[in-house]
Amino acid sequence: MILQHIIETIYSKADRYATQYWSYRLTDNWLELTVNPKYLTDDELNRVALIHCGKVLKAMDCEALDKGYMLHIQTFPEINKSRLVAIIRKLKMKTECRPGENICCPDSDPDLPLVTLLKNSAAGFNLELLNVHNEPVFNNQYVETLPASENQNEINCLTLCSFSDNPFIWLKIGYWLEYLEQLKKHRSDSKDIQVDFALPKQDRAHLEDPQHDHNYRQAVVQF
Repeated sequence: MILQHIIETIYSKADRYATQYWSYRLTDNWLELTVNPKYLTDDELNRVALIHCGKVLKAMDCEALDKGYMLHIQTFPEINKSRLVAIIRKLKMKTECRPGENICCPDSDPDLPLVTLLKNSAAGFNLELLNVHNEPVFNNQYVETLPASENQNEINCLTLCSFSDNPFIWLKIGYWLEYLEQLKKHRSDSKDIQVDFALPKQDRAHLEDPQHDHNYRQAVVQF
């Protein structure tokens, strides 16, 4: 069963996918992804759990595409069931993927500057990367969209932002984080990217910047 093979492969990578936060249940026709109960009562722990669930969903999608399948992923299908994150079903693709085809990072053009690639990929998940010009201490931090330094001896520091701060956004952060993991297979300059998404709620506060819609900080990105 393809779904079983995919989820067992992902679950075997406990450190990468933080399996303490989530569980799964297989039926004959679908797979259910759930947050473990201990992470439901605290909003901050629930956010972390859902970010990791987003990574799992993106990884499942990539694994399925690589094997010639598509997944139908329905997130938060039942509002009254807070544990249930997604129901996943498989569909056969009409065309097979070519071996080695770069399915999950189709825009990983080696000639595209890494900063540009990261910003484009974040936008694909309805997120935005903003450049920062001081140390990543968030209270009263000045954030603006200026070109990141091209000097390789300097550290690029960016802030991942969203237009809201809710469970759907937290899943998308996970999608993007897994995209970065996939990207590292194709771009050597992406291997030193570090992302810290463990921001407390007060540091994710609204930026009140009229120039941007994505005014909630979600993570610090450095490379």
